[in-house]
Amino acid sequence: MDGVVQGVGFRPFVYRIAVQRGLRGYIKNLGDAGVEIVVEGDEKEINMFLIDIKTKKPAISRIDNVRVEYGPEHGYGEFKILQSDYSPRPGSQVSTVPPDLATCQDCLTELFTPNNPRYLYPFINCTYCGPRFTILYSLPYDRCNTSMNAFPLCEECGKEYRDPSNRRYHAEPTCCHTCGPNYKLVTPGKVCKASGGEAIKLAAKLLDRGELLAIKGIGGFHLACDAKNSSSVKKLRLILGREEQPFAVMVRDLETASKYVVLSEDEEKHLVGIQRPILILEKKGGGVAPEVAPGLNTLGVMLPYTPLHTLLFHYAKVEILVMTSANLPGDPMITRDDEAYEKLGAIPYLLLHNLEIVNRTDDSVIRFVDGKPVFVRRSRGYIPFKVTITHKKRVLGVGAELSNTFCLTRGGLAYLSQHIGDTSKFSTIKFHREAISRHRHLLGLGEKLDYVVCDYHPQYRTTKEALRYNPVKGVYQLQHHFAHALSLAVEHKLLNWDLVVIAADGMGYGLNGEIWGGELLFLGGDGNFERLAHLEPQILIGGDLAVEYPVRVLYAILSKVFDDVGEELKGYHPCLRHGEREFAVMQQQLLKKINVYTTTSCGRVIDAVSTLLGICSRRTYEGEPAMKLEAAATGCPDSGCPRFEAPVLEEVEGKSLLPFTRYNNKITSSRGKVKVLQTTPLVKGIYEGYKSKKHTRKELAHGFLVSLAKGFSELALDAVEEFHLDKVGFTGGCAYNKIMTRVIRKSLEAHGVELLLQRVVPCGDGGISLGQAAMITYLEDNQHERD
Repeated sequence: MDGVVQGVGFRPFVYRIAVQRGLRGYIKNLGDAGVEIVVEGDEKEINMFLIDIKTKKPAISRIDNVRVEYGPEHGYGEFKILQSDYSPRPGSQVSTVPPDLATCQDCLTELFTPNNPRYLYPFINCTYCGPRFTILYSLPYDRCNTSMNAFPLCEECGKEYRDPSNRRYHAEPTCCHTCGPNYKLVTPGKVCKASGGEAIKLAAKLLDRGELLAIKGIGGFHLACDAKNSSSVKKLRLILGREEQPFAVMVRDLETASKYVVLSEDEEKHLVGIQRPILILEKKGGGVAPEVAPGLNTLGVMLPYTPLHTLLFHYAKVEILVMTSANLPGDPMITRDDEAYEKLGAIPYLLLHNLEIVNRTDDSVIRFVDGKPVFVRRSRGYIPFKVTITHKKRVLGVGAELSNTFCLTRGGLAYLSQHIGDTSKFSTIKFHREAISRHRHLLGLGEKLDYVVCDYHPQYRTTKEALRYNPVKGVYQLQHHFAHALSLAVEHKLLNWDLVVIAADGMGYGLNGEIWGGELLFLGGDGNFERLAHLEPQILIGGDLAVEYPVRVLYAILSKVFDDVGEELKGYHPCLRHGEREFAVMQQQLLKKINVYTTTSCGRVIDAVSTLLGICSRRTYEGEPAMKLEAAATGCPDSGCPRFEAPVLEEVEGKSLLPFTRYNNKITSSRGKVKVLQTTPLVKGIYEGYKSKKHTRKELAHGFLVSLAKGFSELALDAVEEFHLDKVGFTGGCAYNKIMTRVIRKSLEAHGVELLLQRVVPCGDGGISLGQAAMITYLEDNQHERD
């Protein structure tokens, strides 16, 4: 039996129903995270037993596959739970270890019951909650294969652990004050201020006083402070070097959350669920320090998910804490005490525990878009994770450069990793390698891989990393936006089907050597893919410098319609590093084509308009100008905003039919007509509306996003008519924009076309690796190599 059947109370559940039905035999864990069940007895009772397994199983378990075989009786005298068998079954699927789960209600009740042996114990857990993946070395999921093996069970815990009728039966992290890990509060100089329960009490008092605190959790370190204390939040920003990037907050309970954010019924269910992700929610009223999420109308909120979090709020007066990852931007989460001492010296107090974190795991982040949950980051609570795929090869998709995840496939299943981060940094690449190695071990992929797939960008670290793995059938490259599109196709089970996809984001290396980012793509079921349309190419003056300072993009766009752009933008010189004289330099760069790059990026045009409207003039974190533009536009009705012209032209250019190829091979293309959505008239219209003060900033921001979305919709409608389709996908970072997504959906539905969004994996770069791994379908299933 395969699925999520280890570490979720499945064996004691099966034991109880087998005994109730008078059956004999056994159940045992297997080395591939599945279970083997043998039963003997009355045939009718056996059939009912099989029904019970499927209909009465533990809520957090999942059964993916059941193989039933009949044979002669062996004469078992009773039903037993046997020790685990470490041998994986030949040809079996790999089951999934359960993810780390929030503290259950039974454990919370015990936590505050004075005569309970785990009263106020910060590591209380049971079969239905607590750490799983973060403490796991190898399969099967037994205590000896986790970091809890360093803590031998005391007599009382041992009794519960061995009792099939107890909810802690083989709950591998089972422990108590006597035998388990615990906390201590220390200074950066390693001076211990308190230990055990006193450490947590003192930590709570420090938070009440406005102090900063580093907290070791289940997947890594967080930094915490009072979210209402502006001075504390400013200090935290200074230490982390995060000028504007929003901090997540943790609130005492659901009632507290409703004071600070607007909650729909569905959002509330996700907030209190066993995964406990960060939910990006609309702000309500004040109270939180403005420095927590500057310039945004949203707040990233989560509820306590470990006993420690619950105890901190129990002892503290504060009701809302900043709870952000304790690492510099782009670096992986800190997991070890020695690393915390080295890197967190500016934090006055550290709350540490002595349980090893084996697999670092960031908090998951979800945003509701168009009324449905969308993953911004899929990690703690949702990882390990698998999805069906149409090929059965062993493939590694190494992922994108930013917001990286990787993906491994085996036996028709794709396994997506936890969030890895910014792989342009060596520390993150090291984490990338370690995590791939551990996942290969857990999945039984120690032998050679068949394929490795990477991005088409020649300078990405992940592109170079792909060569490390020396797969049997070679390393392939797949263009970034086609990877986005294939990721969406996997989720909707549309591989090998014709599909039109809007892929819009910040940027990805294009097949023509330019930077793409506003694309309409066709995925042919036969493996012939096309770039059908794109946004008008615009110029990045200074390359990456134009990403940080979007006024450089704005200057390039307006230079197409104004003779003296510097005069038109003279009020924007504070948006530049060197003031007004920089305009003259940019003019020369454009004329002489010095350090300029062409891009069809949707994100860069949005950034330019964000700067034009005085909303965000410098990007200090990924997506900042676009997020602040959306915040400024929120609340304006679609029908009441101005519309701006965005004409469509047809151009003849190289139209790729093969967006994937062996490593370092050239992409082949054919000549064809490609539609181009003109963004210069759109930006010019916004500029004139802003200058004339005919419309408010909110109306202009909203009108721009609606007009851009309408342009994409019209391109998509033309394409579905051409190919006789009734579905369009929307993916890439711009699919997180609520306004654009809503407008595209309404426009398509008005013509009977369904909009497909990603709900299972991130539509941003965190979903790229799944698309890369899926690409092999078009090599294997169509029986021809693309060289």
